[in-house]
Amino acid sequence: MNINGFTDKFPHALPEMERQLGDPEKLLPIVDLKKLKEEVKGDSILEKLTEDAIEYSERYTETVAAFHEVLSNLTKDNQKEFEEIDRTRKIVHDAAVDSINILARAIQKSGRDASWIKMFKSRADYGKFALVTTYKALKEFQRERNSNGKE
Repeated sequence: MNINGFTDKFPHALPEMERQLGDPEKLLPIVDLKKLKEEVKGDSILEKLTEDAIEYSERYTETVAAFHEVLSNLTKDNQKEFEEIDRTRKIVHDAAVDSINILARAIQKSGRDASWIKMFKSRADYGKFALVTTYKALKEFQRERNSNGKE
């Protein structure tokens, strides 16, 4: 995901995430990405599967943002657009769930610690992982951009 493009395409998404999620430093994600990346380091397949899970999480966040953009302006005229983005959101959510589960199984098969997958009790937990992961990446990008004197 192009994080800068995300904020341009969905200008209200980051402020809404900030309102709902608060300080990213205080958020406890279901899975700590830094620890996860350390766990898979040195295994190119696991590293790729980790990046895939992150990418699907970012895609899911994009579809959630698009869903909320359409929902906030819902009229009879864009009902079909709403139904389409809702369908897409569900499909991308399923793909994110699958990518996380595939990663966990591969980590477990490699003999590494995949006990974190037990913390995913519902579809909502997978969605939370995706949204929190992307939110933290967006806030980090924003911090870096601001520290470089841009904006």
